[in-house]
Amino acid sequence: MRLTTWFLCLATGAAACTHQSSSSAPSPEVATPSGRLEGSVTYLSRIALPARSIIRITLADTAVGGMHWTQVIVTAGENVPIHFSIPYDASLIQPDRPYFAVASIESGSRLTFASPAWVPALGPGAPASIELVLRVPDPVAGIWTRPIPTQESRTEGMDLTPQGDLVLINICSMRGDYWRRSGDTLVIATSTERYPDPVMLRAAIRQFEDSVLVVERGGGYFAGRWTHLSPGYSLADECAH
Repeated sequence: MRLTTWFLCLATGAAACTHQSSSSAPSPEVATPSGRLEGSVTYLSRIALPARSIIRITLADTAVGGMHWTQVIVTAGENVPIHFSIPYDASLIQPDRPYFAVASIESGSRLTFASPAWVPALGPGAPASIELVLRVPDPVAGIWTRPIPTQESRTEGMDLTPQGDLVLINICSMRGDYWRRSGDTLVIATSTERYPDPVMLRAAIRQFEDSVLVVERGGGYFAGRWTHLSPGYSLADECAH
């Protein structure tokens, strides 16, 4: 299942996302919602959730061009489980198609918890209420950027999502499929329109710190120095999709 559309929306802040804040009125797209996704967000780690943590829960049609509805909750000292209720337009829901939910928590501008996989939320076999159990993500997960090698004034990026999907931003000659990490080895799988089967690169990680990722042997096009993009910031994608 290709989830590129949703993650580009997350990375670029595209208008296709419908945002709903826990403390504000619904956006115009869902001002009179005809459906709601009810559920809760939790995690198993025995640590308190800091106040002012940001919880994002998204209900998504993962088809290309599909709709997405997101609720943003800013905590005020409460702990998990935390209830969410995402309004959506039921007229846009196809009952024979699956729809999925995913969530993340940011604390102090850092991604601290995230869904390890997409969870069925609507459609065949989906429960009436869902529980999203988050985990501590791989610290390599996130959006990494660098100047485009041949165009130093422009920036490109790769979004290594906590769910293992790879989204390429301003790398228009290929598309991302997935990523994995084992120790100091980063596996990156990409494909192209002409060659749709994923091609894997096994790259050596020479340096990895909070804001710096240096990829070398086996990294192919992705070899070099990458800088971490902090949560809350976006990188516009200029490729024609």
